[in-house]
Amino acid sequence: MSTASKTTSFPTNIILTAGLSILYVVIAIWAYSLVTTYLLPQKENHSQSVTALVDGTVLISHSIWHPNYSDSYYTTLDDDKYQIKQNEYFSNGISLIGEPQSFYENNQSSTRSISISSFLGKEQKPHNWYFIYDSKFHSTGYFVAYHRVTKQIVHYLGKNGFQKTIPTAEEQFPIYGTSRNIQGKILILDENWNNWNSYPSIPQSTGNQNFQRDDLFRNSGLLLTREGTVLQINFLTGKVTPFLDRNDILDMSMSRLRMDQFPENWTTSDRDEELVVSFRTPATVLTYGLQAEKSFQVTIPEELRTKDFLLHYFNEEKLLYEVGERDPKIGKYTTDLYWSNYEGTISQFNDDQVVRYYYEDINRVKWMVAVFNPLH
Repeated sequence: MSTASKTTSFPTNIILTAGLSILYVVIAIWAYSLVTTYLLPQKENHSQSVTALVDGTVLISHSIWHPNYSDSYYTTLDDDKYQIKQNEYFSNGISLIGEPQSFYENNQSSTRSISISSFLGKEQKPHNWYFIYDSKFHSTGYFVAYHRVTKQIVHYLGKNGFQKTIPTAEEQFPIYGTSRNIQGKILILDENWNNWNSYPSIPQSTGNQNFQRDDLFRNSGLLLTREGTVLQINFLTGKVTPFLDRNDILDMSMSRLRMDQFPENWTTSDRDEELVVSFRTPATVLTYGLQAEKSFQVTIPEELRTKDFLLHYFNEEKLLYEVGERDPKIGKYTTDLYWSNYEGTISQFNDDQVVRYYYEDINRVKWMVAVFNPLH
């Protein structure tokens, strides 16, 4: 009596082949990780970045990490070690983009809403606020308030203020809706905002913002539209009004400046620092002090008017523009420094002050490609 031979079906062969291929990749990755972690010498990871002090001293911040040790220190631009003194303060660089359209085109995101935490103040029943928008380049958006207890919609807020229905496209705020940095286009003007928040523009939904001021900005926020206008939105009354009488604003950013970073004619006070919002136009940066409710303006040097930069205000009305550029094809990152005055005249230039290469990352990518595409 003969026994019939077993045959493997065609789908089973496919499954086995796919399973072996996945197993091969997993083993290869595990082996590579084992070798690079335990058998090969561990390389030191040395990160560098530009930082500055309020008095105009520009430094390089060094962070060194190794499995066996770590270190951090500062050096001058001449590579001399520098020890931060007790009465020295760091400058908060103000990040501003130069060409919004190209910036947003290169920063895609699928986020549909931004959470704005509950407001605590005169409101008896604080609401949870959200900003809803379409994830597309030329988008529109609107605010919606939810009751914290019942979770029911209280009202919507569009260009015409509070309403009971979703605002139409014409009633919504025009924005660029494809950027991860859209949070920077809605600023909550809270005096208690501090520089250590993970993102300064919008409070996290798990936190509470306490509005205790009685000035113009109590319970208000600013929204930058795609049309270049800045609107002030009162979240208690629903009133929407223009904040600046202009429509050429490219970007805005919130920060804190110490009093010796303001112009010499700035009103003196007993405050050590002041909350400000900086607005970038094609040729200038307008910085508005929220407590003093006054502003000053500086001219951007012509060669920097299309570039993204970090702007540092120093005492004696001196400025530093920090321009970073990265070439992912060769794994290179550089930082250029431009010293200027309020009139936009560059007095000093330092090219490629910080240069970093990422050869290891590139080699790792090449190795992974080889794993998934073995030679035949």
